[in-house]
Amino acid sequence: MKLFLTTAAILAAATTAHADDTKHFDGGYIAGEGGYLTGDGPDGAYYGGFAGFRWQDNNNFVFGLEGSFGTTSVGTYYDESDSEDFYKSQWTALATVGYANGRNLFVVGGGYARANSSYVYGGESTDVSYGAFAGMVGYEHAFDDLISLRARVVTYEFKQFIPSLGFVFRF
Repeated sequence: MKLFLTTAAILAAATTAHADDTKHFDGGYIAGEGGYLTGDGPDGAYYGGFAGFRWQDNNNFVFGLEGSFGTTSVGTYYDESDSEDFYKSQWTALATVGYANGRNLFVVGGGYARANSSYVYGGESTDVSYGAFAGMVGYEHAFDDLISLRARVVTYEFKQFIPSLGFVFRF
């Protein structure tokens, strides 16, 4: 979490906040990201991607829809019951709103998340799937009109958090 906040602060401080007529955050995009799942339950590495479409108006407000898909390295073995459980995958569908200041975008979002996991007990495997509220807050810096770096934190019902960093490619 400290690395995430430090990176976001350095990016924000290193950029100049000037008015720019270019809409750096308008159109479709696809991205890859890596991070860390933490909170209630076991912690572990996260990797995945997201894609979406954004509309930047003339007042620099940015509205969008995005979806993400990822997986984690989270797995837990319970010695006393000879069982284990682990995440298989998770996805989100979010509506986002933000404000662009030159090449900088500050964004929040909310929507739905679905997680798929497995539970193994006595050699029998059971797949479990559940849905939850998802929230997101992030910062993105556009290096040019096609590539930007995004730092964000996604939360599932404010119990689990995934701070992540990823490259965004606009088309």
